[in-house]
Amino acid sequence: DRLGCANCHAVLDLPKHPHLGPDLADAGRAIDPDWLGAWLVDPGSVRPNPRMPGHGLTQTDAADLAAFLAQGVKEKPLKDEIKMALNVADPVQGRTLFRTVGCLGCHTKGKTIEPPADRAAPDLTDLGRKRSATWLAAYLARPSPKAVGRHRPDMHLNADAAAHLAAYLVTEPPPAPPHLPASKGDAKRGRSLVESHRCASCHAIPGVKAQPADVPLGPKSDPLRGCLAVGVPGPRSPRYTLTADQRAALRSFVAALPANPSPTPSQVFAEDTVRRLNCLGCHSRDGIGGAWIGSQLAAYLARDSELGTWKGTLTPPNLTAVGDKLRPEALALAVRGQGPAARPWLSVHMPTYPFEDGEADAIVEYLRDHDRMSSEPDPPPKTKAPDPATINAAAALIGQRGFGCISCHVLAGKIPPGGEPETLGPDLSFAHQRMTERYFRRWIADPQRIIPGTSMPQFLMPAPNNPGTLEEQLATIWTLLGSDRVAEVASVGTRELLKRQGDRALVVRDMVILPDAPGKHTPRGLAIGLKNDQGLLFDTDRLAWVGWWRGGFLSRTKSGRLWEWHPEGPPLWTTTRRDAPIVFQDAQGAVHAPGEVRERFGSFSGLTFEGDGLSISYRLNGPGKSLVNVQEQFTPTELGWARLVRVDGVPAGYRPLIAERLGDRVASSDEGHSLHWTAGPSVVTLDSPSTSQRDQDDPASYQWPMTSEGDGAYSTRLNLTVTPAP
Repeated sequence: DRLGCANCHAVLDLPKHPHLGPDLADAGRAIDPDWLGAWLVDPGSVRPNPRMPGHGLTQTDAADLAAFLAQGVKEKPLKDEIKMALNVADPVQGRTLFRTVGCLGCHTKGKTIEPPADRAAPDLTDLGRKRSATWLAAYLARPSPKAVGRHRPDMHLNADAAAHLAAYLVTEPPPAPPHLPASKGDAKRGRSLVESHRCASCHAIPGVKAQPADVPLGPKSDPLRGCLAVGVPGPRSPRYTLTADQRAALRSFVAALPANPSPTPSQVFAEDTVRRLNCLGCHSRDGIGGAWIGSQLAAYLARDSELGTWKGTLTPPNLTAVGDKLRPEALALAVRGQGPAARPWLSVHMPTYPFEDGEADAIVEYLRDHDRMSSEPDPPPKTKAPDPATINAAAALIGQRGFGCISCHVLAGKIPPGGEPETLGPDLSFAHQRMTERYFRRWIADPQRIIPGTSMPQFLMPAPNNPGTLEEQLATIWTLLGSDRVAEVASVGTRELLKRQGDRALVVRDMVILPDAPGKHTPRGLAIGLKNDQGLLFDTDRLAWVGWWRGGFLSRTKSGRLWEWHPEGPPLWTTTRRDAPIVFQDAQGAVHAPGEVRERFGSFSGLTFEGDGLSISYRLNGPGKSLVNVQEQFTPTELGWARLVRVDGVPAGYRPLIAERLGDRVASSDEGHSLHWTAGPSVVTLDSPSTSQRDQDDPASYQWPMTSEGDGAYSTRLNLTVTPAP
């Protein structure tokens, strides 16, 4: 099937693959004449293990064939966007593209690892001898639907990417073999050679029709003759470059051909297509596959530091149980490369293949028949909006207050900030469109059973602080995923940029980098930029203040495929330990920090804009399993900001204290109502109506008792001012 034997032979019910080789419409013009001549005479001398057979042609034969192929060929005009892209094409960027968009699933360029004898596609080291960068850029750029050929899958490359890749592919070709001058060539004789050697059985050639596949191959055929002959085949027989094992397998196949064959099952045709298109060169399935692209990437990663920044974006999804996972319509789109981008962080591309009639449908049927765990039909996807109570419950369950789904999963195209690509999960907003509920339950129950080594955790217990059993909670999540409201509950795990409008503050929720903070990275940071250029950073995951600065807000850089934010101004204070902002003092004077669940002091609720400031709210795990609500309001002042903290739900017998770890450079005055320290050329002063006290166990930590307002509610205010140092 991979060699296209049925293009010439009538053998069983094997299908023809009439476009197994490239279109030769412009071969006489666009292929280097010396390369073409050497290729036609002996393909094995040009590339190792070529799929194209030789035919024992002489130099004169090759010249005649080339003359025929060049006859009447007109150069197609190059698109303006390709011309512009070629002007700035960069081979270095092209090298990165070659190693990241999926080319390595089939091709090599140079000897990185030892390729298998049945490799899916040729090594491209000599491509610079065969083709020009101009031709390659036009070929690689995303074609129109009509231009996609059987030999040309669409890799979804724009003009710029195609030009960069073409510039790299033509670099450092091997030395050309000695030039053997030939006669001008007889085009008429060349056409005769094309017809007699059945070139049009595998190639599209203008003016030449493929001959019927009428060369008999059956139970009476001699497996030691023709192209499988011992020694030199006959003058009309193809001369394939085969290993001893491949030749032995073909001879065994011919020797075992039955006189009365049964129809070939569609599953076999599907498996043939999967092998011929080399799907498992990139994808893993049932413990096999993915080794070809993976082994090449491992070799490159070992010596290419730049490629390391792409790690995690280079691995196509595992296809184990995909026929049970995806709905039939979603599976059909995925096989054709037309499904939604459920994994937008991947740099490797799924090509759109121009399947022959029935091939894609056969693959879909095969995957479903092989993987399906139930014969029951799948209910149609739901799009009905759930009631508000269900939305709120599901939002809590997929957020940090529940299972933390959006810490790893994309939601409505938004990539979780700070997430490592190796651990990212598919877009949950496509779950109902793509996935069956049956598979959802099966996957959640034990992901490792389906795909060993997956980063998806197993959930055996219900999410704490949320109502319902595990089954009820999962049902609530599935209901939300099937609604049109899923994109509205992105919660704190997704990035958010709210631009300043008038006096409104600027807010960024994303990965924020403070070099001096513990851990440096705040994946789910909430950065607040007040209108007077005062900046603050809150860790919405841990629930801790991380730093304050002045003189600018944030600047943005890119690391791999993720954005990172950096404070623009000099720091006023940076924490040395991510402690809770509120602690609780009991009647005996002992201080208790909020309880930690999964290294979190509670859950972030949200923010609201209030005049020229804003307020944030969160819930802490208080004493005795209580839940304490906290609201912090920030208002810009002439020299800094005012921070009003309100707390309610504090259990009887406890008093809340605002807590900050300010360090050992702090000086106090006014009976402890003011604290001040030097930050660069500035003096920072923190005022409070209450007297600050030091933590007995940690003198670098300061605490401010809050004023009771009755019924478990407390409040206090802190004022920060920044003045020039004397």
